[in-house]
Amino acid sequence: MADKFKYNYSAPTPAQRREIERIRGKYQIEEKSFTKLDELKKIDNFITSVKTSIAIALGTIGTLIFGTGMVFFLEWTTYWYFGIPFALFGSLIVIINYPLYLLISRILKNKYKDKIISLSNELLENKDD
Repeated sequence: MADKFKYNYSAPTPAQRREIERIRGKYQIEEKSFTKLDELKKIDNFITSVKTSIAIALGTIGTLIFGTGMVFFLEWTTYWYFGIPFALFGSLIVIINYPLYLLISRILKNKYKDKIISLSNELLENKDD
């Protein structure tokens, strides 16, 4: 009797089933439908990311130019006269960065406001039905 084949089947527990479905979900290709809410989120993220990226880039560039001017002025004392224009130009970029951020924000909001308003009105009207 030791040569007999013995097979025991046990169904996965609910916790194991959730884990299996989670792992399977990572490898399944799902066709996602692009809804109006997704489009609204995409436009909003675009506006936010563009103005933030420009502000970070200009702030970094202005700070580096200002720092270069300070190096000329403080460390390379034979070239101190180059440091003053660099530092002034870099500080000017940093100073105008926030007003430029607000201007870009206003321009992008005015450009996309009609699309955002119409999408949000459609979504709110559909939700109330």
